[in-house]
Amino acid sequence: MKKSILFLVFVSLISGCKLASSKSIVSNKCNEKVIYAKRKRMKDDIDKRVFFFYREFLSKYILTDKNPYVIGSLKNKFSKSLLHRLHEWYIEEYDDSDGQGLALWLFRVGGQDPDNQDMLSSLKMEQLGHNWYKIKLRDKKKWGEYKVKIIKHNNSFVIDDLINNNILL
Repeated sequence: MKKSILFLVFVSLISGCKLASSKSIVSNKCNEKVIYAKRKRMKDDIDKRVFFFYREFLSKYILTDKNPYVIGSLKNKFSKSLLHRLHEWYIEEYDDSDGQGLALWLFRVGGQDPDNQDMLSSLKMEQLGHNWYKIKLRDKKKWGEYKVKIIKHNNSFVIDDLINNNILL
C-alpha cells in the first residue's frame, strides 16, 4: 500500500502535475480536475445548510416588519424545550394574555429601532462545535453576538438552545 502511494507521488512529480490540498478543486498542469472529497468536505456542506436555515429564520421571523406570532410555522423552528424557555422569558418581562409570547428579541442585536436589512446583510456564523454557532450581526455600525445551538430533527433543522448576553435560557 505504501509503495503504491509513493509510486503515485513520484509519477506526479516527474510528470509535472501538482497535487491539491484536501479541501480544494483545482486544475493541475496536466489539465485534469482534481477533486478531493473527504469527511471535512461533507461537514462544509452541512454548515452551508445550517447557515441558509438560520438566514431564512432571521429574514422570515425575526428581522421583518411582519408580526411573527401570526405565522404558524414559527414554532416549528424551535425545539420544545427552547420554545418553553422562550415563553418563560417572555412572561418575566411582559403580560401574556394569549399565552403565545416568545422572547424573540434575544435573536437580535442593538437597541431600539434596529436596521433589519443591515443586520441580515451582515450575518456571520462561526461553528463552535457540538452544534453550537456564534452569530454576529451589525446594527448601525455596532456589532453584537450571541450563540445558538442548531440540531437536525426529523430531516430539518431546529434551534435547540440560545445564549445571549451570558444568559443561558
